[in-house]
Amino acid sequence: MPMGQKMQLVDKSTRTTRNGYNSEISHYKASRCEGCPLRGMCHKSEGNRKIEINHNLNKHKEKVREMLHSEERALL
Repeated sequence: MPMGQKMQLVDKSTRTTRNGYNSEISHYKASRCEGCPLRGMCHKSEGNRKIEINHNLNKHKEKVREMLHSEERALL
């Protein structure tokens, strides 16, 4: 977040895709967005900012980044 405010974990849920893949989702919410001068850079919702993090997806993305930047890839 632009002002460095920490997000609070408010919920966890499981989501199943059409392909049957299960993802664990963490839901976070900011606590003080009202009056923030940088609010427009962060979000446009009426209340406080809310985000969802899919940790399994982030692990897969990191693995792909590592593979793309590996020495083996550089030799191709």
